[in-house]
Amino acid sequence: MKVLFYRAKYGNWQDRFVALWTWGPHSHCELMFSDGSCFSASARDGGTRFKKITFLPERWSAIEIDIEDEEPLRDWCRSNAGLGYDWRGIAWFLPTPLPHIEDRNKWYCSEICAVALRKFLGVRLSSRLSPNGLYRKLLRRLQS
Repeated sequence: MKVLFYRAKYGNWQDRFVALWTWGPHSHCELMFSDGSCFSASARDGGTRFKKITFLPERWSAIEIDIEDEEPLRDWCRSNAGLGYDWRGIAWFLPTPLPHIEDRNKWYCSEICAVALRKFLGVRLSSRLSPNGLYRKLLRRLQS
């Protein structure tokens, strides 16, 4: 299994804004299962979904994750597919007085990926991570 991180320079202005605001090169992340299907939350796709993504190393950074059995994680993803995109949840990325409110009926990409990795791999991660924050945390975990 891999966690994919989209390089914002290949995206639109919104991708570049997210990357700039969150101090890194990435604007989006996906969980990629061994069969190539991906799961995440996407504003472009209207929320949580499975999607076939062609992995192009120049457009995506990838971090390999060891998992013995993907099926419980895939089942959890299925149970969360079709939920909305969490626009209010990403407000904490912006300079705003709004508190972070978790809504388990809506997700943003790095939030759902972090929760899934925490639940099924025992990786200690906050759900309040940007794609760049999640990338840095996973890299540190691999290096330790």
